[in-house]
Amino acid sequence: MKFFLHKIVAVFMSLIVFLSVLPFSIGMHYCGDTLVDTAIFSKVKTCGIEKAVSSTSGCSVTKKSCCSDKELMFEGQDELNTPFNQITIEHRFFIDSFYYVYIRSFEDVNNNVIPTEEYPPPLLYKEYYILNQTFLI
Repeated sequence: MKFFLHKIVAVFMSLIVFLSVLPFSIGMHYCGDTLVDTAIFSKVKTCGIEKAVSSTSGCSVTKKSCCSDKELMFEGQDELNTPFNQITIEHRFFIDSFYYVYIRSFEDVNNNVIPTEEYPPPLLYKEYYILNQTFLI
């Protein structure tokens, strides 16, 4: 279970790094105040009112279009590696302590630890004078 959870967290963290580096844009098409379409990585579909307005271009009366397009751009991170000469002592202390705690948290702990396993028991001596005695009853 622990191994499976560790794999899930690793995949999730790699996706976060991948998405933070990837630049993307979100396009939105509004007709009035109503959101008609949104698109990521592609152009938005229009509602078709622009075509109707352009077909009546021969008329002397023109009407301003009620549609508008908005586009949000998210720039990706270009440089992931921080040069080591820019790391301060506080950052170094945090990185070292985080690494130590992280390694300790995934260390396999054996529950069957015998503390005296490496120490042999004391040599038992026999009381030979008791073994060779005879007792009269």
